[in-house]
Amino acid sequence: MLKPHAEVDDNEIINVDVPSYTSEFEKLINITPNRVQANYVMWRAVSSTVEYLNDRIRDRQLKYLMTQKGQTKRESQPIECIISVAEKLPVAIGALYVRNYVSKDVKKNAVQMISDIQNQFKKILQTVDWMDEGIRKNAIEKVAAIASHIPDELLDDSKLEEFYEKLQFDENSSYLENIMDVNLFNEEYSFSQLRKPVNKTDWVLYADVAVINARYYPLKNSMSFTAGILQDALFNIDRPKYLNYGAIGFVIGHEICHSFDDIGRKFDKDGSVVNWWASSTEKKYLEKVD
Repeated sequence: MLKPHAEVDDNEIINVDVPSYTSEFEKLINITPNRVQANYVMWRAVSSTVEYLNDRIRDRQLKYLMTQKGQTKRESQPIECIISVAEKLPVAIGALYVRNYVSKDVKKNAVQMISDIQNQFKKILQTVDWMDEGIRKNAIEKVAAIASHIPDELLDDSKLEEFYEKLQFDENSSYLENIMDVNLFNEEYSFSQLRKPVNKTDWVLYADVAVINARYYPLKNSMSFTAGILQDALFNIDRPKYLNYGAIGFVIGHEICHSFDDIGRKFDKDGSVVNWWASSTEKKYLEKVD
């Protein structure tokens, strides 16, 4: 499945997040009849494509969802189409969104706010009484190293054309066939990254901007703020700055805090899994968490 991008052999080192799941799955698969396994595989394949098929099949799905979740109707066709395109082609949708709805001054203002709040966060760390000095120094360095991403590449046609170069649509193909082509394109792109060094500034990772969201990435020690969240009630470059600091500034501070939550704290300033906490400080941290 990974060919031609990569191959996995018996010597491959695999990171298993939940070892108990793997051992329990081995027990389950050994007592599950082959027919049940085959039916399950087919069910997963079919259920993931039903929304791209005809109304007769989709009505069957709706009856199932009504029993399972109480859902009584589907979204309208225009809304379904928008959701489908946004999910399958987030980079293209992001580019259209930014070009139509985001001022070029937004990034400049947002980056300045992020820098200001990072600096204030470092000042707060100077006053935290439960950190020893070595850990305090590491914590301040980690905050200083957090990168923020609001990708300019979405305005560059050549970047978009290069990214989508291998994606081809056929106007004579069915909706399902075109969806399968997009799925294959997205999977092959993911597989093509497998043997490459981690690129912490890869703009594609941060290109899904036509949503209202902000994220912290512990593996990269970075934050992203979408175009969707940098507007309206949370952010507006034409109003007093204190309103923006109170609204989107709260979100920025929240994302910085994720670098010290129960997941983020296990990564260092470079995004490596390193226990950089002294046992005494970690003990106090866990006591405060409780």
